[in-house]
Amino acid sequence: MEPSAPVAIALEGLRKCYGDLVAVDDLRLEVNEGEILALLGPNGAGKSTTLRMLTGLTRPSAGSATVAGIDVCVDAVGVRRHLGIVPQENTLDRELTVRQNLEFHGQLHRLPTAYRRRRIEEVLDFIDLRHRQHAFPSELSGGMKRRVTLAKALLHEPPILFLDEPTTGLDPQSRRKVWDRIMQLRRKGLTVLLTTHHLDEAELLCDRIGIIDAGRLVALGTPAQLRARLPASGVLELTWDAVAIGPAAAARLEADLRRLVGEGLATELDLRGGRARLQTERKGELLRAVVTQLPDHFSGIDLRQPRLEDVYLHLTGSETRD
Repeated sequence: MEPSAPVAIALEGLRKCYGDLVAVDDLRLEVNEGEILALLGPNGAGKSTTLRMLTGLTRPSAGSATVAGIDVCVDAVGVRRHLGIVPQENTLDRELTVRQNLEFHGQLHRLPTAYRRRRIEEVLDFIDLRHRQHAFPSELSGGMKRRVTLAKALLHEPPILFLDEPTTGLDPQSRRKVWDRIMQLRRKGLTVLLTTHHLDEAELLCDRIGIIDAGRLVALGTPAQLRARLPASGVLELTWDAVAIGPAAAARLEADLRRLVGEGLATELDLRGGRARLQTERKGELLRAVVTQLPDHFSGIDLRQPRLEDVYLHLTGSETRD
């Protein structure tokens, strides 16, 4: 993304509190026109709250934000005219068919009749559901419902699109179809801000990724820039059957792995019952120590390059959570 690209979305010190709970804390961020940017983090990190503030549904406790140059606190209705919004939950009327849902949504946006009908044909083709246009939501799969919700958001041709957890709960095939549509939108030049807790989704779709933890932006950059922040040059993943080897042996094994960190062979250790992930700058030495010094309890040993997930662990100290 060119540094000189116009700014489509700007957040300045955005904060939201619910009593003593700080949901979003001093968020500062700019999204350029034509960019796809993901806010990545676990549920409860503040991603959806941020989108609610940007759409005018929730008023910030402090700070400011503009969307398409419009202050969200001054003219929320004006902001929404420039937005297409795909919320976490599908917003389809169960009593209307796919086409009728689109017709009704177009009328709410006061789209002229001829333009509305043309756009309905275009979005039905875009989501590849013309053959189901007369079906009711109860007759559609979860992935199809998600695509119809996306079609509604695109009907009035907004320049900016908000996607809140766009593929949560979908099977892999349905996720891929939604991803394909988002990548097509990238080619059309739309600005897209999406929230997700799927690392693969963020890395595949986005120009830049902002990692949010406990309401704060802890990192921002391209996937390559984020990976470059990891001090380790390699990751060693180990797996074992904790039940089969017994609790005493499992405890000793975990103690041995912590010892390797203490000896400087690994920089970080993440233990998740029967699985260990060690980040290291001394790949060869660490692997030799594991093979020669530790009991042969491992069902899997994998030495690999760092991934975005490893960056997430390094920055937040926790796995992404459902």
